[in-house]
Amino acid sequence: MDDYLDTNYRGPIFNIVSSLPRTNLSEIAEALINITSLRRHVSTDSETVGGPTDVAIIAKADGFTWVKRKKYFEKNNGA
Repeated sequence: MDDYLDTNYRGPIFNIVSSLPRTNLSEIAEALINITSLRRHVSTDSETVGGPTDVAIIAKADGFTWVKRKKYFEKNNGA
């Protein structure tokens, strides 16, 4: 069964992912988080994942780079 899964499912996905550029990898990571959040939301498990997601890439050459970042606003105290 493991050989079948490797040949027909895992292998092709790993081959594609290994050749993707960083920005696509960050999109996949965000999508996996969103899928996990949805799965937890509709199941009886506790919702430990969810809400707005920040996405960054950490690379040897470029260091830390934001891909998607939540916007934070300061509270307006009526002034």
